[in-house]
Amino acid sequence: MRNKKLELNRAKNLIKKFCILNEINIPITRIKNDLDCLGCYYDDGSRNIYVNLKITVLSSNRNNPAMIKESTITGAIVHEFAHYIHYTTKRNILIDSFKKLKEPLVNYWENEIEEDIAESIRLFILNPSLLKEGRPIRYKILNKHFKSIQNVKHYSELFKGLDGHKRRIVDIWLKKII
Repeated sequence: MRNKKLELNRAKNLIKKFCILNEINIPITRIKNDLDCLGCYYDDGSRNIYVNLKITVLSSNRNNPAMIKESTITGAIVHEFAHYIHYTTKRNILIDSFKKLKEPLVNYWENEIEEDIAESIRLFILNPSLLKEGRPIRYKILNKHFKSIQNVKHYSELFKGLDGHKRRIVDIWLKKII
C-alpha cells in the first residue's frame, strides 16, 4: 500500500502542475476503497475526486498510465481529474466540439461523450504526443483550451518494456483502425 500512496502523491503533483499552468482550482484527491470502479468524480459542486487503491495497479513499463487503455493509479486519478476539469471549466464547449468528431478515442467509449472527453484529456496530460499523432483533432481542440505540461516523454519511449500485445494495440490505434 505504501508504494500505491507514493504513486498517488506523484499523480497529485502532476495534477497540481497542470492546474497551476492552466489556472484551474486544484481538486482534493481522496482514497475511497469501497468504490466498484477505479475512481470517480461527482459533479456535485465539490472539488473531490476519488481513487480506489484496492483495484488500481502501480504504474510500470508493462502497465503505463500514458497508454491508450490501462488501470494504473496515475491513469485513474488523471482520468477523474479530467472529468473534474471538463465539468467545472469547459463543459459545453468541449461537448459541442467532441460531438462533431467522427471517430471515438477508443471503441469502448464510443457512445459516452463524457468518457471520450475524459480519456482524451488524460492522454493530453500524460502523453500529448500520442494524442497528437493518433487523434490530432482531439489534440487541437484540447490544445486550444489548455496548456500541456512540457517535457513529457514521447509515446515511443513508453514502448520500452511493453509486451507485443500492448504495442500492437497502440499501432492499430494510431492507424485509426480502432
